[in-house]
Amino acid sequence: MVTLCERVSAMISRKSVFYVIVLMSCCNLAISSDLLEAIYKNDIARAKVVISSGVDINGEKGKDSPLMATADNCRVDIFDLLIDSGAKISHPYPLLSQAVGRDCAEIYFKLANIKFVESQKKKDHLLLNAAGVSYEGYISVVEDIIKRGANPIVIVPGTVFPQNPINAAYLAKRNTYSRGAQDVYDFLIKVAIKRTGKSEREIYRKYVEMFVFDVENCEAC
Repeated sequence: MVTLCERVSAMISRKSVFYVIVLMSCCNLAISSDLLEAIYKNDIARAKVVISSGVDINGEKGKDSPLMATADNCRVDIFDLLIDSGAKISHPYPLLSQAVGRDCAEIYFKLANIKFVESQKKKDHLLLNAAGVSYEGYISVVEDIIKRGANPIVIVPGTVFPQNPINAAYLAKRNTYSRGAQDVYDFLIKVAIKRTGKSEREIYRKYVEMFVFDVENCEAC
């Protein structure tokens, strides 16, 4: 496709500058779509070819960027390729949140080590998102977000009702019965006890019971 675009543009008169610009813009959009398609299919060889053609690896404003697509599909090798090729991380929160939500801890850690969120509000929201998933081994992600400044006992205002990481983890374990969600819940309870000096029962009542309005699964009550 790149070769075709170049051939056609070469055929256009130099006087037709407007048409050349339009043509090359259309070609770049098509190539951008090729890059996203390569990411969706996890075709790193194709991704290398498209990137080497000179496509804008940061994608179009307002559309799914190549980096976002790697986080959404957990394409670690193509993520590395994009970073090595100069892809920019202007707004890390959406990428970090997507990696967390899509069970891609490897991309989360790579992103976090390159650029982390600075806003306290976004740090707390990121922790809330991580606490609410039920994947195995996510204690390392939750612990890392806390180490980077997120507040594990924060009350986060919501669109319907307020939330907090401990309650999010509790609901995840109650609804999925997964080992991963249980581990995160237990970890957050221990962190809260250490930070507040309160008992497990007090933590449960303040951060779980008042939010879920039942105690049917309260091991500490």
